Amino acid sequence: MIEPYTMFDPRWVIENWDLPKSFLYNIPEWRGSGDVVLHRIDLEGQITSLETVSSETFVGLLNEACDKLGERLNLYFYSQPLDGKLLRTFPRVQNLQVSSFDFEHPEVVGELDHLEVFCHDVAFCDDPKRLEKIGVERLKRLTLVETPDRKLDLSPLADAGKLETLRLMGQYRNVEAIGALDRLRELVLYPAKKLDLGFIEDMRGLEVLKFAVGAMDSLESLKAHANLRDLSFEWVRFLSELGDLQRFPALERLRLSDQSRIDELVTGRGNTALRHIWLGGLAKLHNFRGLGELPALESFFAHSTGLTLEQIDLPASLAYLQIIPKRMRERPAAEAAIRELGLRFEEHPDANFFYK
Repeated sequence: MIEPYTMFDPRWVIENWDLPKSFLYNIPEWRGSGDVVLHRIDLEGQITSLETVSSETFVGLLNEACDKLGERLNLYFYSQPLDGKLLRTFPRVQNLQVSSFDFEHPEVVGELDHLEVFCHDVAFCDDPKRLEKIGVERLKRLTLVETPDRKLDLSPLADAGKLETLRLMGQYRNVEAIGALDRLRELVLYPAKKLDLGFIEDMRGLEVLKFAVGAMDSLESLKAHANLRDLSFEWVRFLSELGDLQRFPALERLRLSDQSRIDELVTGRGNTALRHIWLGGLAKLHNFRGLGELPALESFFAHSTGLTLEQIDLPASLAYLQIIPKRMRERPAAEAAIRELGLRFEEHPDANFFYK
């Protein structure tokens, strides 16, 4: 058993800080002899070398940790290349991440009966049907990274009825297939200009929708969604308008970052649940219609936008307000004006949700 680990040099990083003491080994260093030197990193970044164990002992520790910690324990393989047959060494793993440009035998992932969380961080895997091999029907959380040829077929995800979180960090074929996922709660999507977003309306359990990178002109093709709670945009190219956001009556948080073409936002009394608005890097945004009509808004954050305190209506419910001009010399006066209104000049801890 030692030889495969020496040859392919896989390394695992246990990413949780709340592990039992016997499993707080964050960096295993594999030696040519087959031994493993265990290192620990504390919260200050200090590295302590603990002990040297055989590879068999280390694998036993990780298997025991998989049993005790479940999906809180992330097994992370980033060797080059990686033979998927090595995954059979950890039959009870629940949370697995693979970051290898050359991933042989990915079908072994489908043999891991306890797997619930899988990150397939394989940018150059050339198998367009690999989702058929990994058993997506048992997964609760899945992350996929973009492939250069965009040939990966998402059709098998229609059978992934247990998925609660899906992060599609790229553009793929048959994206519409995920419209069958009625239990999906969170979706991260790299949009494409010609992609009709109407399939999202069928995902009745969806609460969190995050658009990142990619390209789209507008949100018009998503006509309505009764249960959408969080809506976010991060570096989406060409996005110029969102339409009237009152078509999302359950919306609680709106976040837009680095959207250079948006010049107007529209909300209103129909957004009865909207509590937090976070805006950053919207230089052309000069008009916000319906802001003062929001009955539940608690916080409003705007950094480097075209908005000023004088030109917007503030709802009576507002408690946190930051409008930060692009020019540094203008910021002290802007802060003073907001504090004079009796509002807290700080960001609400629940407002910026993209990475949560």
